[in-house]
Amino acid sequence: PTCETMKFGIGLIPQNDSNKTIDFIKIAENTGFQYAWIYDNFKNNYYKLLRNIAFETETIKVCSGVTNPYIRDADELSQEMLSLDDMYTERIIIGLGAGNKEKLKKYDIDWTNPINTLKSAVNSIKKITNKKIPIYIESQSQSLLNYCQKNTDGVLIPSSNPKDFKYLNSKNDIDIVFLKQLQMKFTLIYVKETLVVLSD
Repeated sequence: PTCETMKFGIGLIPQNDSNKTIDFIKIAENTGFQYAWIYDNFKNNYYKLLRNIAFETETIKVCSGVTNPYIRDADELSQEMLSLDDMYTERIIIGLGAGNKEKLKKYDIDWTNPINTLKSAVNSIKKITNKKIPIYIESQSQSLLNYCQKNTDGVLIPSSNPKDFKYLNSKNDIDIVFLKQLQMKFTLIYVKETLVVLSD
C-alpha cells in the first residue's frame, strides 16, 4: 500500500476492567487510528464489550479481531454483529480465525477440521448478513489466502511475514491487514477527569 492508502488500527486483548479497554480505544480514535481489532479471549462478555466500544466511540471501526467458530456460533455471531451494524452503519467488521488447538483444549473444545469449520462459518455469516458486513480471515496458509481472495473482504496476516506480503502484493482487490506485535506498557491515570497515558 502507498502512504495515501495505508490505514492504521489497534489490536487489543480485553482487560478484566472493560472500561480500560474502551479508554484505550477512545485514545486510539482521537489519535487517528481507524480500526479497533478486539481479540476474543473467551473470558469476557464479548458482544457486550463490542457494543460498548461502538457506543463510546464515533468513527473507529469495531472489529472482532479475531474470534473463531469453535467458541462463537456462526449464526449467533452473525446476528450480534448485524444488530451492531444496524446501529453503527459501516463501522462493524467480522474477523475470524481457525482457532488455536492448545487454547481450545484448555476449554475441552475439540479442534476438528479447522479449515472446513472456518469456511462453513464464513458461508453462514454471508448468508445471514446478506454480505452486509465485511469478513476478514486471519491466515498465513497460502491455500486459505487463495480462498480469502475469492470469498472474503480481507485477510489478517500475523507476524507480517515478508513472503506473505510478496504473495499478496498482486492481490490488489482484497484488503490486507498486517499484524505487528509491539511490546509496550502503558499506564492510564486521570488528572481532573482528563485521561492521561504514560508510556514506560
